[in-house]
Amino acid sequence: MVEAKHQLSLMPEEGNEEDFHKSLDKLKDTDPEFYKFLQENDKDVFEGEEEEETEQPQPADEHPHATAAAARAKSALKEVTAAFRSAVQRATGGGAEGASTIDDPTVFNSLVRLCLNEVPRAVASILKLESSEKDPSRCKRWPQVKGPVKRFLTDVIQLLASSGSAAMQRALLRHLLAMTPYLATEQRLCSQLVSRLVALWSAGEEEVRVLAFVNLYRLTRRNQAALLDTVLMKAYLAYVKNCAFTSAQSWPHIHLMRRSLVELYSIDPSVSYQRAFLYIRQLAIHLRNAKLDKKKVVYNWQYVHCLLLWSALIGEDRSEELRLLLYPLTQIMLGTVNLITTSRHYPLRLHVVRALTQLSAATNTFIPVLPLLLQVLHQTDFNKRSSRVSMRPLDLSCMLRFSEAELKENGFRDGVFDGVLSALVEYLHVECCSLAFPELVVLARIQLKEFLSKCKVRTYNQRMKEVLDKIKANAEHLDARRQTLPFELSDLEAVRRWEQERRTEGTPFTAFYELWRSRQEKKSSAKPGKDSKISVRAGPDAADSVDEDEENSEDEVRPFNEDAEDDSEGEQEDGEMVLRLESESDEVEDEGDKLEPLKPSKNKQKKQQKSKKRKRPQQTKAGAKKAKVR
Repeated sequence: MVEAKHQLSLMPEEGNEEDFHKSLDKLKDTDPEFYKFLQENDKDVFEGEEEEETEQPQPADEHPHATAAAARAKSALKEVTAAFRSAVQRATGGGAEGASTIDDPTVFNSLVRLCLNEVPRAVASILKLESSEKDPSRCKRWPQVKGPVKRFLTDVIQLLASSGSAAMQRALLRHLLAMTPYLATEQRLCSQLVSRLVALWSAGEEEVRVLAFVNLYRLTRRNQAALLDTVLMKAYLAYVKNCAFTSAQSWPHIHLMRRSLVELYSIDPSVSYQRAFLYIRQLAIHLRNAKLDKKKVVYNWQYVHCLLLWSALIGEDRSEELRLLLYPLTQIMLGTVNLITTSRHYPLRLHVVRALTQLSAATNTFIPVLPLLLQVLHQTDFNKRSSRVSMRPLDLSCMLRFSEAELKENGFRDGVFDGVLSALVEYLHVECCSLAFPELVVLARIQLKEFLSKCKVRTYNQRMKEVLDKIKANAEHLDARRQTLPFELSDLEAVRRWEQERRTEGTPFTAFYELWRSRQEKKSSAKPGKDSKISVRAGPDAADSVDEDEENSEDEVRPFNEDAEDDSEGEQEDGEMVLRLESESDEVEDEGDKLEPLKPSKNKQKKQQKSKKRKRPQQTKAGAKKAKVR
């Protein structure tokens, strides 16, 4: 192992620099082909000459002691960055012949730690940067440190690309956050780093994902003109690629990526509009082809997650450019729901309905969602007996469609009813303060009364009747308030103020919604965790409060393949059958729906006892006497 002093003196000494440059000039005359080869393949050899040619004279107003300190700092920066390059080349297997090597892991770790901690401070001290928002390329001393900083950043990116340790990746990403102002000055380095950051953001560890996104966001904000369009394209493609398989474990990661993409697309709405328009148009083309070919090419997780992404972006961004995409996106989502209306695809319908509800609430725009939910209640026969017993609850949050086996289970009715009721309450809460609420729910009240008259399951009727009563009370409350309106209905601003006042003071349905929401939270918190024998699938709503150190569930949900049929009979974990949580509808049902063990009648019991007596072996008289003697 070489000494530490020799390790840090990798650059040519002051006395040898002139000879080194003279030999390069002589090589240009003696062997011009080799000199040209070096210029094309090893540009680092000529970086010293470029620095000397572009180096500016020291400002005349500086003190001589400050100039000397800056020169010493510059020399130390060159030595440390050269040693760091040697260490990175040794670690990545690309060390050059004759260069000093670092074989001791302790020295390597100490050198990396020194560079990551002190290089940003040293560069800022040399350039006299008081704020990280200032552009370092405008500093007078920037040409003096540009070469070493550029080489150092290249080595950091190379080390980040070759590192497989999450701890090392976190340390390097935190260091790159401090070096963002210097990275923004080098277009080539930015392009290399963006590709690596997108890869870590889409497939790294949780904390690595967050750090990669913060680096990506800050770098894009500092250099929007050159990077924003490229970042939006690469990030969207990575999002679509990672959404192909969705499970309870991947929901938090997909939710994080969706929220991150919304932040990136909100940087510049004018640039984001062009990208969003292009990708939403692609969704429309896929839907048109699906209708013409009568294929379910849009019924997959990638398509659904794209709809959720654009609905979240348009709902949260207040710019006029992106708001123009509200109508075409809504039409695409309604067309996706109405493409196939069979009971197998109810989970996909509920996913899109929730997105439409959130979009309507965020944009204050009326979207006809009620017919999509009432159609499910009209098509489904909730009185039909199930031919199979569910061994686990059917959580629709991680499903796109039911399998043929799941349609025959009793959990199918419970899952569909709970999903429709939840979506119905959420949508009515959005519209419960609207001036047109009494007219909006006229047909809904008629169809819900029809459902109550046909359904014979007592628990379903009780829960639906509670919602229907609150709808009626809310309609009567708003109708009474409308009798004394002090404005015309054509005054939209006055209508908005009136609706805001109703939401502030509250309505019968808002009070019911708060109570219903607290019940749902208690029910979800009462579900057993991963240590329990009963496993529960986690849904997308739990992604907002997910803990970084916890897993939502051990139960993997298989993606639904269009060409293969799902079979839930063989879904077991480690050879152990997963128990099923009984829902509320199973606690109180009609007697015909209960699955109880059959008890034999009295006559049948007597016949069974007689048959048992006949089957006993008959003993002879001699055998009976022997038995008595014994």
